[in-house]
Amino acid sequence: MINSHSWAIYEDEGVAEKVLDQSIFLEAVTGIPVKTRPFFNVEDLQEGQAGYVFLKFKPHDRVIEGKITLKQGRTKLSLGSSFSTIVKLAYPNHYRFHSISTQHKIGSKKKRITGKYDIGEIPLYLDDLKKESLPDVRMRIIKTDEDYSGFLIKEHTSDIKIIGSFDLEFPDSTKFSSMQSKKLEWGCPKSRKST
Repeated sequence: MINSHSWAIYEDEGVAEKVLDQSIFLEAVTGIPVKTRPFFNVEDLQEGQAGYVFLKFKPHDRVIEGKITLKQGRTKLSLGSSFSTIVKLAYPNHYRFHSISTQHKIGSKKKRITGKYDIGEIPLYLDDLKKESLPDVRMRIIKTDEDYSGFLIKEHTSDIKIIGSFDLEFPDSTKFSSMQSKKLEWGCPKSRKST
């Protein structure tokens, strides 16, 4: 097993697990640490180059297009608006927590705010709001032999670099069983194929 920052890689199982943080909840972007790059097959990605991954969100049988970029030595995975919609609907308390805590930052110092904020069904005072009050949310990215690149959300030129396909799930998947597929703004039908 490889642990790096908020990632855990289980090489024997072909699984990467990530604890969702503020950048995932608010921007659907996360860093890929150097130690975890081999899992995503991005060792040969050149500076300034982008590669695409396709993640099948299993409960709804939809494919999310992710973009991996290497810029100034840092590798980032951008998951886009479809992923943002998923986490906002499934984890509204976490999303609101990160939204409120971001709104009240001034530079690197946190502004002290008094007043009550409604976080889901529980009113919380921002002065007392601590991340520890919410459990970690983890997502699992699983290697697959399937090829999901035919489910292109956007049209691409023929010279795009396709890195691979993965399955996407959340260990507490019961949250998603009640989510209606029509609530998700996917941007592509289930069976759209590239030409």
